[in-house]
Amino acid sequence: MYKIAIDRCLKWIEEQMLSFDNGRWGVYERIKTDCMERVVLCRPDTASEYMKVLHLYKECFGDNGKERIYENIKNWLLYAQNRMQNERNTAFPFALIDGNKKYMSDKSLYENDNAKIIINLLDLYRYTKDEALKTAALACADFWAGIQTDEGFFYTEDKTMLQHPYPKGTCFVLWMMAAQFDCYDVTGNKKYLECGEKALRYISRNIKGNRIRSSYETAHTEEWRPIASESYIALLCLARSYKILKRDDIKNLIIRLRDFSFSLIDEETGAVRNCNAESKNASLQNDENLCDLVYTQGFALNALLGLYSVFQKEDCYLKAKKLADWLCSVQLNENNSLIDGGWRGSYNLKLKKYNGRCNNALEEGGSSSIYTGWCALPILMGLLKLETHLRY
Repeated sequence: MYKIAIDRCLKWIEEQMLSFDNGRWGVYERIKTDCMERVVLCRPDTASEYMKVLHLYKECFGDNGKERIYENIKNWLLYAQNRMQNERNTAFPFALIDGNKKYMSDKSLYENDNAKIIINLLDLYRYTKDEALKTAALACADFWAGIQTDEGFFYTEDKTMLQHPYPKGTCFVLWMMAAQFDCYDVTGNKKYLECGEKALRYISRNIKGNRIRSSYETAHTEEWRPIASESYIALLCLARSYKILKRDDIKNLIIRLRDFSFSLIDEETGAVRNCNAESKNASLQNDENLCDLVYTQGFALNALLGLYSVFQKEDCYLKAKKLADWLCSVQLNENNSLIDGGWRGSYNLKLKKYNGRCNNALEEGGSSSIYTGWCALPILMGLLKLETHLRY
């Protein structure tokens, strides 16, 4: 029942967001409709999400004729990592301009982006047994494990590494915690377990009452990211970790965080609101009527499905399905082939239309941004998982 929405989005990506020669130089990040600009950044995390979606689609519906695109994206992703290796580390860059020209001006590395790549590549390795994907994922994980601090977050004073200056943000540590546990699951190497454990302890110290502290609260960064985003990313990462380790301490953290996250779900639509009255100060994205799609809805969908997979609680599945149905209902259909099939970045439940953005200095998210990665592709992952469950 979700195939129409999935096919429409994949058509949009293939026709509008792939670089030259069927993705030979990666996938473009987003389109900004306020100035009708396709942002020239090609991001490795988006590439890994796209590869995973193409594989899940093939598993669900059979051969989709996208093997060449998949191989192009894979080869570009490895190329991007190799460029970093030439500059003394094995992380993935944030982005390459037009896929092959140069890095962003500050060349920062982001552990949340890198961790998502590790997770996606290891999932694909589990499916395909492609050793190149495992090798790339572990090389990246080794870089981050090598600069983990005793406190549990990831940082180095070596300026040649050109890391961003806000490593204490909870969303950065959450993703890398889950990625390191994934590496342990695949290899059995306890260095990854120990790295994940230190990150888990850091996260545990940054739970305030029944919710995670935001990156805005812990590091005064990511002010555009609503507390809903980090709350559901926490559930997603903890559910993955529990599935690997089966430990009561992780289960208890999930139970502790679950009620607040569920309280953000709009009863009528199933969409996740950015915040509630008690959490408005957790970020600058503090309008209770807005629903962020770039950083929240797709991860919330996958978190709910992750909780259902781990605990077999029917309410998690029903919440996921209701959210998925709402996402399909607001998928872009504006008679504009440049954007139709995607999702805008911010929806107003009170006005019942796309509207709004965070009031900050950066152009992040908002109703004029249509993202490929972070937004459309995680939504597709969730829809494909639901479709597979319904079909089989």
